[in-house]
Amino acid sequence: GISTGQVWALVEGHADEVRSLYADDFAASEHQGLTRFFGDLRYGYSSWAAARYMHSIGQPGYLYMFDYVAPEQREFSIGAPHASGAVTMLSDFESQVAGQMRSYWLNLIRTGDPNGEGLPNWPVAADGKATRWMVFGDSAHPETGVRDPAMNLLDALWKERTAPLNNQ
Repeated sequence: GISTGQVWALVEGHADEVRSLYADDFAASEHQGLTRFFGDLRYGYSSWAAARYMHSIGQPGYLYMFDYVAPEQREFSIGAPHASGAVTMLSDFESQVAGQMRSYWLNLIRTGDPNGEGLPNWPVAADGKATRWMVFGDSAHPETGVRDPAMNLLDALWKERTAPLNNQ
């Protein structure tokens, strides 16, 4: 695991920005704020950066955010827990979103494109201007710029942290 101090050390000099971008989570608790931030750092940013790279080499990349919480869990959960998308997709045969996810993943495996008949269009993530995501909530729907403020901060932190490597 990683300690609270280690997470804060990763953003030295940018703590106010992190607290501002994750204000709702920090309002619940410091643990929740840091957990959400670290999730974006560890999983979201790498996916976002990979999609942008795919665009730079002329290949499509797709991003998604799993935001579905089962109705019976909503009063206890402030968001979808890590890895709950896989559990929902593989074990929930009642919800619309689970069926849509299965169809998208099978299409992607078969053709390299998640889109298919009867599904909302899942746009390519990057076009050099905006970042588009497929959001899996109660149903699937595309959104532009879902996590862009957080991803832009993480990108700036990455560039700041790796700048000395570029000067060698």
